[in-house]
Amino acid sequence: MTGTADSSTTPAPKRPRHEPDAPVATDTATFCEAFHACHSMEAVVPNPARRAHGRDSVTTVGRVHGDGPFSVGLLPSLFPESLLRQARQELGTLAMVHKSNDLYEFYQSPDLGSAAEALSLPALIQLRDTIYSPEFASTMHDLTGIELHPRTVDLSAHRYPPGGYLLCHDDDIRRGKEGRRLAFIIYLVSEDWSAADGGALDLFDKDRHGQPVEAVTSILPQWNTFVFFEVGTTSFHQVAEVLGTRTRVSISGWFHGPIPTSDDSPSDHTLVPRPLVPTTYPLDQFITTEYLTPGGMARINQVFLDQSSIELQGFLLPAVYDTITAALCAAPWIDRTTGPANAMRYRRHLLAEGDEESEVDASLATGAVLLSHLQRLFASVMFAELLARFTNLDALAECTSEWRSFSPGDYTLLNDLCLEPEGLDVILSCPQPLVRSSEATPPPFEWDETWQGAMHYIADQETLLTLWPKSNTLSIVFRDTGTLRFVKYLNHRAQGTRTELSVTFYERP
Repeated sequence: MTGTADSSTTPAPKRPRHEPDAPVATDTATFCEAFHACHSMEAVVPNPARRAHGRDSVTTVGRVHGDGPFSVGLLPSLFPESLLRQARQELGTLAMVHKSNDLYEFYQSPDLGSAAEALSLPALIQLRDTIYSPEFASTMHDLTGIELHPRTVDLSAHRYPPGGYLLCHDDDIRRGKEGRRLAFIIYLVSEDWSAADGGALDLFDKDRHGQPVEAVTSILPQWNTFVFFEVGTTSFHQVAEVLGTRTRVSISGWFHGPIPTSDDSPSDHTLVPRPLVPTTYPLDQFITTEYLTPGGMARINQVFLDQSSIELQGFLLPAVYDTITAALCAAPWIDRTTGPANAMRYRRHLLAEGDEESEVDASLATGAVLLSHLQRLFASVMFAELLARFTNLDALAECTSEWRSFSPGDYTLLNDLCLEPEGLDVILSCPQPLVRSSEATPPPFEWDETWQGAMHYIADQETLLTLWPKSNTLSIVFRDTGTLRFVKYLNHRAQGTRTELSVTFYERP
């Protein structure tokens, strides 16, 4: 999955106020002369290093953050202070569009290749013309060894308000034999921006398939710093959530050029469907009686056939749900998050070995054993037969199932690696507070929608259905071909986890 380019940078030492801006330019040629006068390229990047350019060897005459999974070039104080301050003021006159989906939450300007001209914004025009001049592109080529074509202008501004973010992506968008080759950012954040404000550039390491695993390096934004890195199939990065009260402002874009061939092999990270479990379960020991009566099943069937989805509140017996809630608190969750990071981030429950052979009695089972029983129940032939009464889908033959938990910072994304075939999604919602109540019988945990974390079903870029976490609620959704789903990023304000038993049933071919 690819996304909108943006990144962040480490704090650079502030320049003494008596020093002049460097470099100062009135046109692109003068700019490049000033650039070379201020930065001795050969002293920092010898010619052999530039000739030996490789995927992980982007270098810069300013500073290079090279101890992460890939190198990021940093050029502090590259542009005149007065020019950038005027550019930031001019951005305030542009109407930015709110962009929100599975991958990001921010505001974006119109294309600065044309908008700046149309609105007569001189500082933005000068900035654009300088960056996309042949002289500047030649300088970037000298620094990186990457062949660039400056004729393609790909430039916009972004505002990340508090809570804004851009999740893991690689910027790798290709059109034929050309595409994005070098991403760059100009930061217009406040000069005292700090870690408390968030919005860092996170760099991800990768697995043997070239897929992102986890963020291993974080770099903070800094006023008037030009940041750049090579775009490729493994240049995975993200803009971390903005945590403070201030807005993160930047201008970003790409240089385009010839695309090298990639040797990275894709990997499939979807769960493997398994045949339904033949074990017989006493449904009335788990499920509220109302949903097991002929009349109750008929009412559910009528709603489902009309809407292709239904929510059944209070699905489990109260005593069973209370035991499940307590068990989830003490459950042995897998420490490492599920990935890859450009597709998903959450934790799975680690079921104890031998759970399959233990007593199938809800009144006797406790803790992790009951969690295992419930997962087996939901993946059983008997439960599929109950679902057939609810939905008229009587050919359900296999399923995937997992207990999973989304904490602040977790999500799933729409990604080609994890496309799901048509199926019947069955989700038992068991949201949990981050801080446990001291009450013997705490009230049901209520989800605050400002935390995000809903599951969205979409088709043709339109939202069809939104499912929020609700205690002891079973959601049943038929997802046909062309319908996709994702769990929206849980922001840092969330006071609970989206915890659920997630099962998807598939019919016989």
